[in-house]
Amino acid sequence: MRETGMCLHELFEEQARRSPTAVAVEDARARLTYEELDRKAELLASYLRSAGIGPDEVVGVYMERRVEYVVACLAALKAGGAYLILELAYPPPLLRDVVADSEPRVVLTQERYAENLPEGTGRLCIDEDWERGIEGSGSEDPSPVDQNALAFVSYSSGTTGKPKGIANSHRAAVRSYLWRFGLSDYGPGDRVGCNVFFIWEMLRPLLRGATTVVIPDDVIYDPGALIRFMEEYGISETLMTPSLLETVLDVSGPDLADRLSSLRVLWLNGEVVTRTLARRALSLLPETRLLNVYSCSETHEVATGDLRELSEDGPYFLFFYL
Repeated sequence: MRETGMCLHELFEEQARRSPTAVAVEDARARLTYEELDRKAELLASYLRSAGIGPDEVVGVYMERRVEYVVACLAALKAGGAYLILELAYPPPLLRDVVADSEPRVVLTQERYAENLPEGTGRLCIDEDWERGIEGSGSEDPSPVDQNALAFVSYSSGTTGKPKGIANSHRAAVRSYLWRFGLSDYGPGDRVGCNVFFIWEMLRPLLRGATTVVIPDDVIYDPGALIRFMEEYGISETLMTPSLLETVLDVSGPDLADRLSSLRVLWLNGEVVTRTLARRALSLLPETRLLNVYSCSETHEVATGDLRELSEDGPYFLFFYL
């Protein structure tokens, strides 16, 4: 297939041409269609190219999970570079170490967080009306990239020593996502709630015409609020850790399946799924497909199993290797 050789942003651009008026990304305060998201990301990409971003150059992203976060990451890819995850939860020494080690030419942030960045760090604040400040200042000459190019970098926690940058190519992400579409696909009208493992989940819906719905941090940590959010926004697919699912089931009532009637697929990742939790979830969400997925940020190696296929001898898994 042609798409197996394309980069992440190219797959998005192709989808934007197919469904320009469909809602691409939404948070509690804003929403963008595919056409609008593509335009905003291209404008920012033009600015980034003029700032020297090209193949294997990283763009720091240091902001809240919101619509602009998705714009920032897509812009880094469109510029020919890669996005670098800078977590707001980093303590100052860790933030300094990661910035010093990765040496981003520019960090995309917000006014309220900009002062946390080390002195001398190039930055652009993506707040209200940010487009006006960069219109006409960019470069229209994109750098060609292929699937071997760097797509994004995330840093390890450093629990075993100095934090290390994990470099992910387009190839790993694209092939992992395409494989997952073979297990659970979607299109315009599907609404995918993203927060847990946000950097891996936010782009996948945008390659298929679905809507990435940003679940706020204060909601993801409140199981009651999370149920209300998923009900209100009609979430059809999302990903949770098993411990998060357990807290959701703990606070839910017997009407959970009715309240989450739109939830077609629930992915579980990050922790062991116990047989007790699996059976409980299958009982309370009988119409939802529960998929237990394993993936490594270093390689995008993936294994997944449908929890309804569990037997007394162990889980049923499908494997994918790059």
